[in-house]
Amino acid sequence: LSKLIMQRYPVLIDGLLHRGTKMVLGGGSKSYKTWTLLNLAASVASGKDWFGHKVINTDLDVIFLNFEVPHEFFLDRVRSVCKAMDIEPPMNLKVWSLRGICNDLKLILETLQERLTNGCALLCIDPIYKSLGGRNENSAGDIGQLMNEVEAIVEQTGAAVAFGAHYSKGNQADKDPLDRISGSGVFARDPDTIMGLTAHEEENCYTVHTILRNFPAIKPYVIEWDFPLFDRKNDLDARRLKRHGQKLSDGMILKLLEANSEGLTSIQITEKLSTKGCEASEGTIKNRISLLKRQGKIQSGGNKRYFLNHCKN
Repeated sequence: LSKLIMQRYPVLIDGLLHRGTKMVLGGGSKSYKTWTLLNLAASVASGKDWFGHKVINTDLDVIFLNFEVPHEFFLDRVRSVCKAMDIEPPMNLKVWSLRGICNDLKLILETLQERLTNGCALLCIDPIYKSLGGRNENSAGDIGQLMNEVEAIVEQTGAAVAFGAHYSKGNQADKDPLDRISGSGVFARDPDTIMGLTAHEEENCYTVHTILRNFPAIKPYVIEWDFPLFDRKNDLDARRLKRHGQKLSDGMILKLLEANSEGLTSIQITEKLSTKGCEASEGTIKNRISLLKRQGKIQSGGNKRYFLNHCKN
């Protein structure tokens, strides 16, 4: 049975995605979802690892259905991403910019079947809400119908399909990862691979939650935005999500100590953080300092000063 499954649904990204299955990438507004999907597409087209996962090179076409970004701007993004990946734009990466032209997935499927002479490994749809047409994103029936259209693409092309979806409004830290995507819960229940980018307490960082139907579970991890790609940050605690009104983070304290090699007292740290708009009390800051010390990221010295532990960092 396993051999038959692998023949019909070969692994595309090790531990993450099979061909012939669906993947959703969720995130809040301006969380670089399009850039991330473009990085995914370029990785699959070139066979380069993605987010630490091995990509199985197929040499098949990778098609990006771009419904949102004007074509010239999108091509500039392709060049930026590929340059950062240290590759030339892959010849098998095809961009279909359809903003204001077509968002009918049934018609797109017909066109795909006509043009796919080389086969397709991955089809990216960004963003999925542009394919709604007159449907209601909060209606389970309407979104179920949309997912059926996506499934038809999967079944008839044998490609994996990945699409971007927006998180609902408000802070996401207290929500279950499955409940963060805006609209009907079908968006979260239907795909085989669910990835979500949730704001981390550290600036420009996101915790990645992954829910998998066909692979073993992956522990949440943190990524940092470094234009135009994300980098893994294995030293950050994935549980520290950004919460409403939160203005203090470990990184703020560590950066202060890095800039003050002579060390700082907890009072000095509090004063310097207040000038940066952080309203945390000295007690809260002392607790965070104690945690960083237990983790070995900082050390204490004379005159009640704290120093960055360069051996650890």
